[in-house]
Amino acid sequence: MGSPFIYEKFLRESFEEDIPTGDITSESLLTGNEVVTAKLKAKEDLVLSGMGIFEECFHWLNKDISIQWFFKDSQFVLNKQVICQI
Repeated sequence: MGSPFIYEKFLRESFEEDIPTGDITSESLLTGNEVVTAKLKAKEDLVLSGMGIFEECFHWLNKDISIQWFFKDSQFVLNKQVICQI
């Protein structure tokens, strides 16, 4: 994956613009102590790209997040296949 420094400025600016006050839905459902799992599913057939920036986004928010990938960059993914588990 890419170096954390490659995307640092982009991520900082994006997060400062998009989530300055938090997410009201998440904050109303979660206390902050839960351990949750999410799956990223393809909405259509695609060629996977951008794994590095995807991981950087999550690690920017929480260094302890782990992502289990089921595909690699440039691989073909079919509609509804699970790409990764977070």
